[in-house]
Order: sequence, then structure tokens, then C-alpha cells
Amino acid sequence: MSTDGPLLDVIRQADATHQLFEVGETLVVGVSGGADSVALLDALRAYAPHKGLRLHLAHLDHMLREGGVVDAAWVNQLAADWDLPATVFARDVGRFAARLGRSVEDAARTARYAFMARVAAEQGARSVVVAHHADDQAETVLMNFLRGTGLDGLKGMTPISDYPLDATAILAVEDLRPPADLAWPPRLIRPLLAIGRQAVREQLRARGLEAREDESNRDPSFLRNRLRHELLPRLEVYNPRLREALTRNARAIAGDLDFVEQAVDAAWQAGVERGPGRVHVPLAVWRGLHPAIQRRLLRRAVLHLGASTRELGLDPIEAARELVASGAGEMPLPGGLRLRVGPTGFDLAPGGLASIPPPPAGPEMRLLEVPGDTAWPGGWTITAELRDRRPGEPLVGRDPWRVAVDAERLVGPLALRGREPGDRMQPLGMGGRHKSLQDLFVDAQVPREARETWPILMDGPRVLWVPGLRLDERARLGPSARRLLVLRCRPPTGYA
Repeated sequence: MSTDGPLLDVIRQADATHQLFEVGETLVVGVSGGADSVALLDALRAYAPHKGLRLHLAHLDHMLREGGVVDAAWVNQLAADWDLPATVFARDVGRFAARLGRSVEDAARTARYAFMARVAAEQGARSVVVAHHADDQAETVLMNFLRGTGLDGLKGMTPISDYPLDATAILAVEDLRPPADLAWPPRLIRPLLAIGRQAVREQLRARGLEAREDESNRDPSFLRNRLRHELLPRLEVYNPRLREALTRNARAIAGDLDFVEQAVDAAWQAGVERGPGRVHVPLAVWRGLHPAIQRRLLRRAVLHLGASTRELGLDPIEAARELVASGAGEMPLPGGLRLRVGPTGFDLAPGGLASIPPPPAGPEMRLLEVPGDTAWPGGWTITAELRDRRPGEPLVGRDPWRVAVDAERLVGPLALRGREPGDRMQPLGMGGRHKSLQDLFVDAQVPREARETWPILMDGPRVLWVPGLRLDERARLGPSARRLLVLRCRPPTGYA
């Protein structure tokens, strides 16, 4: 029977557009045994020869229902029938959720992604592929909207993205040692976002393939199930093409956000002067920016100065823009800041009205001893060593508590400090995209109290390394690196 069909076309087009797969790479494919994942696997089998892809199935039994054992055996048999390697494992997610103090739904997701990352490490794979499709996208966008979100939540899922869990979160669940030469955690790939659930199921039937049915997909105790089976059908009375509209909007927002953030980054790096407790924006730079970029630039400046943007709504932002347009004057801003406009530019600095609480005292900063040990409050120690690069030394390490950077690319000074509101970096493996440190800590499930004492290594004005979590993309070792700065962090007991 021919394997041609809409899924193969969608995968081919997604790969051509987003460069999802590298020639000859190993893909870990998440297979629950349900219709979506079986259809994805079937289409990937047809596409794999075109790029020499090697497929490895990954299935996790959450031990939440009796049918889980049968599903695991079924996936094992499917892998054998299709002559594909598979890793099938069971984890007591109920006990895992109780230990974490989180919902079963949330704990199951964490356990599942940690397991697939473990399989990727074992197989030397840099990509995990899942079967999220257009209907899943619509549900995700609507769920984010109901919970309350900005444009970042409304863009939904993307065909290729950073892994949902970082190394610290994965290693807290799985006991493993990723290969030293492997870029890890893996990328997450969703090649079916352009096709809906009905088309996926129709191709499965046309191919004469069977799949398992997970009864928990109708359990109303899960928010996504209530949204899928109750809310969306009611909303579709008003717009029968609501799912299509949600996914179309998500694609548009994702593209717009990427462009906006690039523009903000460019303006911030090229035109904004940043000093201790002060941000200066030349009018020549400011006047060339779109109002949307101006608004985001103001918010970033406020965050850079350690103030909160919680009270920085549209009214004070627009008042600030009007004052800058007038050419002279000053005004208070939330967070104890004051905006002063002069003939060539404007400054943001502490000095607001007494009724507005001042920003908190700046965090402690300690210059890094190079070479040597630098202690940080709470029992942390950072060791720095300068040395020549060794022949054959890998570019990417496997230990999140030990990194090597190109010493000749550092700006300096190197210093440790605590985190500040608005801290951002370009995490290694995200293709140069920015991410807030707040999101890094949340994704890694670092307790709130631990975040307050976690050391951040700065290279001049930029975040270089968050020990145990991420290295900045701009510190990546290149093939031509000759002189290395090797950094090791010894965290307090219980952190690693």
C-alpha cells in the first residue's frame, strides 16, 4: 500500500521550510500507541530514507491505569513488526506527582519529557519528535488565553523549539550521563502542526493501521480534556472554523514576535547606553523606532534597572513617550524611577516620588578569581582555570555544572552576582533567541527560595553562565578556539 498521503506531504514541507532534520541523524519518536503518534511514525518511516534518518521509538507507561501495560506491550510489538528499535519504560507518575506536590497531569508531562530526553542521550540523538497537530495547537492557545497570557503564550507551539525541560530538571528525574559530544538537551520537533486531527485519523484508516485508545483522553478532571470536549464545541457554534482561526493567529503572532524581539535586541545593543543605575537613550536612536519597539524598549530599560514592570501599564508608558516627544521635562515612573528628557536624549534612573517605593538594593557582586576559587554565599564555589585547548576536546560538555568557554571572546570583567529582574540571556542551543532567567528557573523547577541565592556569572554587561542551567550562546566554543576558560561550580548539598 502506498505511503503517500497528506502527512508525508506535511512533513516534507515542514522540513523544507524549517530545516527540521539533519541528514543521517537519529530521531527519538514519542509513541503513545494512540492514533496521532502511530500516524506520525508511519509517515516518518516513509520520509526517513530521503534523508537517511534513523528512528527510535520511546514509550512511557505512566502506571496510572490498567491499560497502560497493554499499551506498552502493543508499542513493543509495533516496533518489532516495523523492524524499529524501541525503548519502553514504566514510571509511577502518581507517586511522582505526590513527591513533587504537583498535579498528575503536570507530573506526567515532566516524566514523559524527561524520559524521552534520557532515550535521546542513550541513542546519541539531538532531536525528539512528537505528534502535536493543528488541533493540539488550537487547544494550547485557547488554554493559555484562559489562564492569562501575553503574546508569547498566544503564539502557541512552533515546529522546532527548545526542549520543554532543561538539563537540571531532566537530571532531577532521570539518572544518566549524556555523551560528551552530544548537544543536549535535545531539540523538540513538531512536524504535524499544519494538519488537523481529522486528517491524521483519516490517513490512519486509509493505511489500514490500528492504534490504541487511551480512555484518560476523556477524563474531565484534566483541563485540556474539558476544553477539547466541552468548551471548544460550544465556541464553534459561533465560529465553526475557530480551530483554524486560532492556529492561524498563532502562526502570525509567532512571526511578529520574532521580528519585534529582533528589533528590540538590535536597538538595545546598538543604541542604548547602560551604566550603573542608569540607562541613556539618544533621541536620534529613539525617533527611528516604531512605537511598538519604543514601548518594549522602555520596559526593558525599567527591568534592567531592577524595577518591576507590574505597575508599568500602558498609561505610564504612553505618558513617557509623550514626554520624550515634547523634547524636555521629567516624570516619575513606577518602581522608584525617574525619566529625564534632555536635548539629545533621555535618562532612566532611580529617583522617583517618595510615594513610589524605591527599587531594592542591588545584589552583591564579586569579581571572579581567575585562576582560582570564588566563594558565593550559601555554600557555592566557582573554580576558574585558564588553559590551552586539548586535541580532540569536544565543543559541548555533558555536565551542566562544568563549562568551557573561548577565553579570547570574553569582554570582562567576570563577576558573580545575584539575579536581577529582567535578566535575559541567549541560552546555548536556542539559535540565538533570548530567554529570561525567570523562565529558565521556572522551567528547571528551581524553588523560589533557591533562585534568590543562585549565582549568576556576568561577562561585563551580559549573562555568561547560570551554573547548573545554561551557558550563553555567545560563549559557545568554536572549532578555532585555542585558549579556554574552564569553569566548575560546586553547589550546596542537594542542588546537584
